[in-house]
Amino acid sequence: MGFAPPTPPEQNSNDKKMNDLQDACDNKTGVSSNKTFTGSGLSTEKLSCPNCGDTLELKSDSSKTATCPSCGSCIDISKNDVIGKSNPKKFLPWSHLKIGITGKFKAVEYQIVGRVRFRGNGYEFWDEWMLLSRKGKIMWLSEDSGNFFLLDSFIPVGDVDVEATYNGATYVKWDGTNALVYEKGSAKIEHVEGELSWRAKIGESIRYIDAKKGKTKLSCEIEEDEVKFFKGLNYTPTQVYHAFDIKDPIPPIPYDDDDDDLDEDDYTVNWDAIPKPLKDTALLCTIFGVILLFCGFFLYSEGVLVHGSSLGQEANKIEDYVESKAFELKKPGGVYALKTFSRLNTSSNTWAWCQAVLVDVDDETTPEPKIIVKNEFWFESGYDSDGRWTESDTRHCEYFKINKAGKYKLRLYGESQHAASQVFASINKNAINRSLMTFWGIILLVLGIGLYIAMSTLYKERNDTF
Repeated sequence: MGFAPPTPPEQNSNDKKMNDLQDACDNKTGVSSNKTFTGSGLSTEKLSCPNCGDTLELKSDSSKTATCPSCGSCIDISKNDVIGKSNPKKFLPWSHLKIGITGKFKAVEYQIVGRVRFRGNGYEFWDEWMLLSRKGKIMWLSEDSGNFFLLDSFIPVGDVDVEATYNGATYVKWDGTNALVYEKGSAKIEHVEGELSWRAKIGESIRYIDAKKGKTKLSCEIEEDEVKFFKGLNYTPTQVYHAFDIKDPIPPIPYDDDDDDLDEDDYTVNWDAIPKPLKDTALLCTIFGVILLFCGFFLYSEGVLVHGSSLGQEANKIEDYVESKAFELKKPGGVYALKTFSRLNTSSNTWAWCQAVLVDVDDETTPEPKIIVKNEFWFESGYDSDGRWTESDTRHCEYFKINKAGKYKLRLYGESQHAASQVFASINKNAINRSLMTFWGIILLVLGIGLYIAMSTLYKERNDTF
């Protein structure tokens, strides 16, 4: 059938409606409140329940359906007749939204004044929350399996043949541009509470057509005597909870058979919802971890030579040692590197051992010299199915600090399996501790990556499924 709906109240032009829609959908902040909601565009009408006689205070002068909070009767306001029975405890919403709370979208405060639940042909259902501003502006917040859409009514462009669309059209041009039809069907009104701007009777059916254009949803609801068009943008649960300042944790997304077909591309991380200090911590840990690892692998320094000693061929007994002349270490707390190297006799398997001792020659009261490092060096070779192989460990580097500047001597003990082996030692100043930088680089990098993984898991949300 051809249909050109009349201009609804409060709609002066289609452009104004679209601007209002964009303003309402762009915002992501708000507060909730149970305070008295008043404004120049709100109703002050009171209604007596025809069933129990209790008084109902209507919020909107556009409301056509209201439910009695005392007995649960659904009332046709125009006729003051009971047309059904409401049972909110039986039809709890998935989210923590409820009638009476307020939130802000684009600095406009709205109060939830009503809810209607639709049940499809299968087990699927969705809730539509009626939002009312202080100036009487009505918006609809659709809640469907953890997805939200903030919708506003609009006037379609030109004549619209909804029957042709419902019976097979693939695209619609309700707002002048092509939108893909992705779902259509029928649904029954299963539950009503609060007040609604249309006559909603439990058990009655509607038909609907849903289309998409990018992230924009277009919807058409076909009733027996009325056709309504809506347009809006997708909101994540985090954004809606933030808009209404709901502190309760977001419930798990309801299971949907379609979830089995979803992959990682169907989920996104809501980075805007992650606390800034947590994001900054993860970023800094990752940056400094990478820097330290880079320095540990590429920019390390073994410093400048201060002193070198060697223990030669006579070092085949543990009692043998050489002691250097006195040298000066001038930087208390500075990092020094003690490097040891063994030149082993590689004619056969062999080993060598050394112990380097730093002696403070200015402090004769020190009962024992400071042992810096003990090392074992070895060389092995042999043959297997792949031929000859060799393995060895002939170099070591240890880092140390001194408590005070002064003159020191390096005493080098050693023992080797073959007299031809030699051990060398040197002390370098201004050294950079490569192993320490690498260690902390790995720790910080793992912490940073771990935080990112945790954030991407805790704040991952399913994309809109339309």
